[in-house]
Amino acid sequence: MTEFAHMFTSPYQFPPIELTLIFGPHEWDELLKNLRFAEAASGKNKHDCVTALIAVCIDNQIDTMGLILDVLGPFGYDRRHVAIHVKLWTGITPGQALWNVGTNGKYYLIVPAA
Repeated sequence: MTEFAHMFTSPYQFPPIELTLIFGPHEWDELLKNLRFAEAASGKNKHDCVTALIAVCIDNQIDTMGLILDVLGPFGYDRRHVAIHVKLWTGITPGQALWNVGTNGKYYLIVPAA
């Protein structure tokens, strides 16, 4: 049982089965710590929190809509709210978008021009 297993009371399998090949127990615990840190650093605004958490997910190979929803849903966020924010911040223009999605359905972070 992972260190953070007590935080999740969801019917979803956690971590999602697709991620068990990417994350071992230690790596999964580290990801959960990073998500909790990002959540705390984002303040009380749920919109800011979910946006920051999506970026952490994408940066950690949780980069499809399904995986993002499978992680943040049991993490305590409404799946519809998460999906809205994924779509809201998807685009190609830095400053107007935070990430984009490839033809393969995988999201990637947009790096602002220097």
